[in-house]
Amino acid sequence: MTQQALEKEANGYPLYKSLEAVIQKEIKSGKLKPGQRLESTTILAKKWHVSHTTVVNSLQRLAAKGMVTRKPRSGTYVSTDGELMIQEGSNTAKSNIALVGADNRFPELLPILEGFQDVAHENKLHIVVGNTNGTPERFDEVIRHQIDSNAYGIFLGKPVGPGLSVETICDLKKSGIPVVQLYESDPGADWPSIGDSTQDNIRLAVQHLYELGRKKIACVGYVVNPSDLRDYFHIFHYLFIQNLAKVGLSYDPEYQLSISAPRNFESAMHNGVDWIENIKQWLSKHEDIDAIFCSYDRIAWAVLKALEQQGKRVPEDVAVVGVGNLKPYYEFAPSLTTIDVGSYQVGAEACKLLIAMNNGEKMKPNLHITVKSKLILGQSTMPVRSDNK
Repeated sequence: MTQQALEKEANGYPLYKSLEAVIQKEIKSGKLKPGQRLESTTILAKKWHVSHTTVVNSLQRLAAKGMVTRKPRSGTYVSTDGELMIQEGSNTAKSNIALVGADNRFPELLPILEGFQDVAHENKLHIVVGNTNGTPERFDEVIRHQIDSNAYGIFLGKPVGPGLSVETICDLKKSGIPVVQLYESDPGADWPSIGDSTQDNIRLAVQHLYELGRKKIACVGYVVNPSDLRDYFHIFHYLFIQNLAKVGLSYDPEYQLSISAPRNFESAMHNGVDWIENIKQWLSKHEDIDAIFCSYDRIAWAVLKALEQQGKRVPEDVAVVGVGNLKPYYEFAPSLTTIDVGSYQVGAEACKLLIAMNNGEKMKPNLHITVKSKLILGQSTMPVRSDNK
């Protein structure tokens, strides 16, 4: 089937929705049997003449509906009647364990969801995925629904913008439902939290670029609320400056760019072009930049596109490092050097914490578990030749 035929099959929807509709139709018709392993994302991309990213987005949406189950290092399978189903449902059974995030269709959250799912599956727990669609009001609404249904446990993904209201935090604490946070989503609530270390991520990236001989290192990151000093970009920016100083490099305030964070999956799909244009304008004013550290792989993708459109060679002219290790979900050219933040382990350990709390294990107030990050080398960085130093 051609790409044009695929679009027609789903009445002109975006390609990822079209492919989702086609696979769903094959499952419902029985062409794809319960428990059957789907072809790999690479094969599906070639079969349907679409990008790897389109296939991944389609499978994410099918997993959220409970149509398929994604198993790390194994593949994607058609869900069976007795198998764990991931859904937005309102099942009120005490076996419900909820993962609530800003928008769980983001590729950044998929490995976390997979790790959480695997441990829940092993313990015969039913996952409810609460998607807030990047709206603070919806975040409160989803949590209140879990309180009303007396959920087994709740893993709070980091929201975009404000977290839970004080009233909802109080009601959640009164309910006695075990809660684990991703990156201390609501620091005042003293729930256990788990995540990677921004300090370690930046240290690994800056040290790597410095060892390659890069001297003019810039950074690009998301910003949600520029006036809020607790905004992630301000923290990221401060730690970036700190790590430059540790390797003896000076900081130029013009070598940092903040771009608007997407509030949900749809806005992220539309923001890419704007990001590329903003990055190109910024780069045109700073021709001497020889390396760029990006706070997320999604941003690194836009940086690589901007550099390509400006005729810059990567890594010869500019080296690029991202964070997230999202190579399976984005088409990077050249392949990206990135920081693996252990997302699968984060999801798995969060679920284990909730199970331990349900079994009566007491947690220290403000307990935080840091998952170790590691540098994954790609073609977007390489040593600078001696004549370019």
